[in-house]
Parts: sequence; C-alpha cells; structure tokens
Amino acid sequence: MRFLSLLGLSAAVLFALVLSSCVEPDKGVRVFLLNHAPDEVVIINPQTRQILNRFPVADGLTQIVFSHDGKNAYIANVVDVTNKVTVLNPDNFMKKEAIEVDGIPQGVDVFPDDAHLAIINAAKTDFQSGGFDVIDLTKQSPSDPNRKLVTYRERSLRLVNQLHVSSDGKKIYCIDAKSDKIWVFDVETKKLVKAVALATAPIDIFFPKNGPYYYATSIKQQSVYVIDKKTDELVKSIQYGRFRYLVTSPDGMTVYAPVAEKRVVAVIDVNAAKVVKTIPLPREAETVAISPYNDELYLVGRHIGDFYIVSLKTSQVTAQMPLGGEFRDIAVRPIPRLEDATSS
Repeated sequence: MRFLSLLGLSAAVLFALVLSSCVEPDKGVRVFLLNHAPDEVVIINPQTRQILNRFPVADGLTQIVFSHDGKNAYIANVVDVTNKVTVLNPDNFMKKEAIEVDGIPQGVDVFPDDAHLAIINAAKTDFQSGGFDVIDLTKQSPSDPNRKLVTYRERSLRLVNQLHVSSDGKKIYCIDAKSDKIWVFDVETKKLVKAVALATAPIDIFFPKNGPYYYATSIKQQSVYVIDKKTDELVKSIQYGRFRYLVTSPDGMTVYAPVAEKRVVAVIDVNAAKVVKTIPLPREAETVAISPYNDELYLVGRHIGDFYIVSLKTSQVTAQMPLGGEFRDIAVRPIPRLEDATSS
C-alpha cells in the first residue's frame, strides 16, 4: 500500500512538472491604456488576457509615453488643476514623481537621452496650445526650485495637438489642428527649419525606428501621407478611409491603420502605395499599438471600450475584452532586451 501511495505521489509530481514545462514563460509584454471615463490607467498582459491593474492617476488623461530605457512612463493630462506630468514606474505601477509645468500638458515625448522631455503646454485660460516646452529632467529651474529647467520654449503655433522628438534628438515635429502643415523645429538653434505641406490638417504622426519614411494621417482626406525622413518632403499619399492612428512593421514599410467607420485594420504596402489587405474587427477601434515581438496588434475604441488582440500571423482577432469607457491612448512598455532584435 505504501509503495502504491509513493508511486501515485511520484506520478502526480511528474505530471505537475510536465504541465509546468508546457506553460509558456511570461514574454513581458504590458499594454497601457488611458481611460477618460473614468480617468484611469488600465494595464493588460495580452499573453494571459488579464487586467493586471487599473487605477486613477489624474484628471483628463490624454497621452502616455515611455522612456527609451523602459524605466519611466510619462502621462500628460488636460485638466489637472495642479498642471503636472505624472511619472510612473511601469513595472510596479507606482507613482514616482509629479513634474510641475507652466501650462496645461496636452502631449509629451521623450528625448533619446531620456534626460529631456518635450511637452505641449496649453494656456490655463483657454486651453489653446501655441507651442511646446523642452525641460531638463535632471535640473531644477534657478528661479523656481519646484520646477524643472526649461531649455527651449516655442510659442509660434496656434493649436498644437501632437509632437514628436526625432531619433537623434535634434528636431521636434509638431502638428497644428489649425494648419495643413507639419512644423519642424531645430532643437539647437531653436528655430523653425521646415514646414511640410499636406492637403489638410493631419491627425497624427508616426515615426518608425527604421525605414526611410515617417507617416501622417488625415480624416478629411482619408489618407496616409508618406514623408521622407532625410528631406522632410512628402513622397506619396495613400487614400482609403478616415485614418486617425497607425503603427508599422519593424522595417517601417508595412502600415497597420484602423478605420473605425469600416471596422477594419487596413494593411498598407508602402512600396506599392496601396491597401493590400484588411483585417475585420467586431466593433470600431481607433487607437493601435504593436507588440515588440511584431506578432500582434493591440487596439481599443475611443468611444467603445473594447480591447482587441489581433494576430499578425493569421490576421484574426484572437481576443476581445470589454473594458468600458472612453480610451484616449494606448502604448506598450518597452522591453530593453528586444531593442536590438526589433531594429534588425
């Protein structure tokens, strides 16, 4: 009897070991979403389809970006009366710092040195954002020890709603809701150096790490604009639907762009300059991010809070999670060990 008990126990242990060896290790992908109703951050592990956390941060959350080393998440918010950019630890989701700024922060981007931050600052009176500030995250202002040192202030535009810092940290790109141009500023000279003319005011700009182009989207013209990184000249436009946001493959030559009205993700071959495939979605989605492993898309609706996972291998929706709310932004936490792999 004792022998049979030991045999049974050994079999159970062996089964447990075999079962545990079949469980796929955590790939480390974490998707961060900003909800506006209510104002909260939602963190999802797409591998397990689990909501890891959801918690309030500030009022009017509008954008989240990560430092390049993955150690900080910066969240801009529109109507927080204290006018701060919140810094979170993306690993344990704890608040690390609240950076006081001079206006109402409506958008942010991190410089490649992770030591400077570009912020769209709107006026406290009418919420109109005529430009941006660049702050040094390592230094305090001599005139106000509670604030970071401002190294560059630009106020020549009318209603900035998106900005991007170039991969070398030398240029800042802005789009203005009241202009049909992309405005390019030189960080060293602190001057406007280029205005990229488009057919209408763009909604968003996206810069792949690799490839010769960056992209802008248009609802009115139902187009994706393809722009040369070196010359900042418009190369071509691809018309299909009311594009808002997009991501690309690691080489920057395949574009994935949701079209909410059509309930699809348009897959664009940039060389061919056309939509080569569409991936159907159960409901509308606008905001999109891509896995660092280049195997999945993550999407959420701005007004319909369903979170989707799309397999890029099968072009099928593999998960649908109803979250509820109005989502303003989505981003994937960087995985430092994958930087070299995804850039090759």
